[in-house]
Amino acid sequence: MRYKNNVKLEDYDNKNRELHARIDKGEQLTIDEQAFVCHCLRFDNLLLHSFCLDEFYSRSFIFRNSETPPGMYPLKERHHIYYVSLVKEWEKEVFKTNHTNQLIQIAAKETRDELKILRKKYTALHRTFSSAEYQRRKFKLLEWSKYRYIMIKEVFELIIKSDHYKLYLNGQEIIFDYYSLTHILSRHYGHIMKVYETDQSHFTKDIHHEEVHLQLETIFKQIDDSNLYKNNSVEEVNIRFNGTLYKIYSEFETKDSTKVLRLNSFFPTRKIQMLERLKNEFEEKVISNNLSIFVKIGS
Repeated sequence: MRYKNNVKLEDYDNKNRELHARIDKGEQLTIDEQAFVCHCLRFDNLLLHSFCLDEFYSRSFIFRNSETPPGMYPLKERHHIYYVSLVKEWEKEVFKTNHTNQLIQIAAKETRDELKILRKKYTALHRTFSSAEYQRRKFKLLEWSKYRYIMIKEVFELIIKSDHYKLYLNGQEIIFDYYSLTHILSRHYGHIMKVYETDQSHFTKDIHHEEVHLQLETIFKQIDDSNLYKNNSVEEVNIRFNGTLYKIYSEFETKDSTKVLRLNSFFPTRKIQMLERLKNEFEEKVISNNLSIFVKIGS
């Protein structure tokens, strides 16, 4: 998360001192304030505060999985040991199926599905792999899964500040929620973290994980303002953005006895069948220099 943007260094330091003084007095900080404190702390001091555990995990994950780790002190052996223990704890959470926390429930289900894929690939294609190799791959999958969960939690807690975000297209409300972002990040982000082969397309740097909902909001507004997509389905939207083809899927479901439309997926379109369908059934209409919308022929 970004904290120093448009904030004077003096104001930043004053706020940091003020929050630490409140911690010393035993006062409870808000989620935003806790995140600010954790962001300011040196790595070695993160474990002094229980609310900085996610920050400790995220920095450790980045350090352990980067070819060129960011400027921070090398992890000590005790940090590695504690990090591994956190991944093991996460594994236990993944195999629970009755979480009361909705985001953990969704993240755990997605991770179990990924583990099934890994086991299937391991059994079918890598019969010569040692048990140690399988365990290594399983660990990498779990550590990425927990890091991904933390990223999603931060987006909703610190940016959206709700368990959902409302998008609109053609006058239809579309809900972007935990499931939406979990599905998108697990299927279409972190390609290098996948420990099994996948034919899923993956995002480039054009779409940042913290801004998926805002990027979609901007795209939908441009589509609406163009008046080129009236009377077309909002359940399947095909666009060309910055030269890349994307598909956006939404689906109606019943929630608390009310029918709502939820955004289920958003990804670059590269499969031959999808491209052929776009060519044969849709007409591309240019909205701006970096955005086009595909309109159903005859609509």
